[in-house]
Amino acid sequence: MPQLIVYLVYTAVLIAASFVYLTFRYPSKEEEKKESFWKKNIKVLIATAAALAILLFVTVPYVYKNDFSHLMTPMRWLTIYWGTFLCAVIDTREKKIPNVIVAALLLIILVFITINLFQDITMWRSILGVTALGALIGGGIMFVAMVISRKGVGMGDVKLYIAIGAFAGSREIITTMFFAIFSAAIAGAFLLLSRKASLKDSVPMAPYAFIGVAAVFLLRIRGLM
Repeated sequence: MPQLIVYLVYTAVLIAASFVYLTFRYPSKEEEKKESFWKKNIKVLIATAAALAILLFVTVPYVYKNDFSHLMTPMRWLTIYWGTFLCAVIDTREKKIPNVIVAALLLIILVFITINLFQDITMWRSILGVTALGALIGGGIMFVAMVISRKGVGMGDVKLYIAIGAFAGSREIITTMFFAIFSAAIAGAFLLLSRKASLKDSVPMAPYAFIGVAAVFLLRIRGLM
């Protein structure tokens, strides 16, 4: 039961952080009515809360039957799920990935690493190595994509995948990127065939990063990874 309470509180904190961040990012103008923020952002806020709430209830059985040491794994994936979801929302609106969210994710992963090291300091090479290699693979692949695409992929995407790689680790980052790229390819083909976009148009990548993270997390919960 204590581990479930920790997970519930942590999820509530992430949801609250989403509301606070979106409030500051999309403030109402002084001349507008006070409720204008809610009119403009209520769908985003509900979607953010719903996405985390759904994931919470999907993962509760997994969390409930594990001790606190194993709780770190679903909490890590919940965190990157939350971060990529917010980035997807903002990237879709502004075609920009906010540095503050990426920085928050990197700060949180440092906290998780510290906790893991305190739990078993003898595994420090594995803990640090898996995290660093995941960040290197994620950021490295996206950096190459940025160079090849001539900024069709932005530096924000590179930084986001560094964070995703740090959370996912050296093994899961490959699978995560596979789902992200695969979903992006399908969406791109649909947009081209429907003539809603051309080869010259830039497409926000964060939504597909979110799909990749969500797919891998759910596969882990189902015991398929």
